[in-house]
Amino acid sequence: WTPESAAPAETPTAPLIEKAEPSIGLAEMLLPVWLAVAALLLMRLVTGRALLLLLRCRKQRANDRALLEQVRQLARKLGLPKPVRVYQSPRVQGPMAFGMLRPSLALPSSFCREFTAAERQAISLHELAHLAARDPWWHLLTDALASLLWWHPCAWWARRRLRTLSETCADE
Repeated sequence: WTPESAAPAETPTAPLIEKAEPSIGLAEMLLPVWLAVAALLLMRLVTGRALLLLLRCRKQRANDRALLEQVRQLARKLGLPKPVRVYQSPRVQGPMAFGMLRPSLALPSSFCREFTAAERQAISLHELAHLAARDPWWHLLTDALASLLWWHPCAWWARRRLRTLSETCADE
């Protein structure tokens, strides 16, 4: 037995737990991707609404008195509380309803020449039904939610389903 063997053993100077280098977690990697895609989809949504606003600002109002009177009567029958503005433009490919605060119809410039009076009435009634059901509000809501939840297939399914039901209801 020696006195050195009775002395306590030296404690190691190195720490028992080594400090790990900071690493990027999955959440930190996916957040920029989610933000980038959501931003692109929201920009697309805003651009579409801006184009409709531009159509309205250019004041390309329809001037066919018979068409305007027909739209006014149909809107009254559907119980629309505000007057519906009718715009015509060569850039519009097909009839559409838009405007949440100012209900509006956008029609191709050739609308009155291409369709008979009965066809114009049916098409106008269909588009006005979208306004009566407040479809522009619902479409904006589902577009915004799908843009934010772009990674979730149910968001896109619900958006597509709403659009399909919206068209079906407007046809009835």
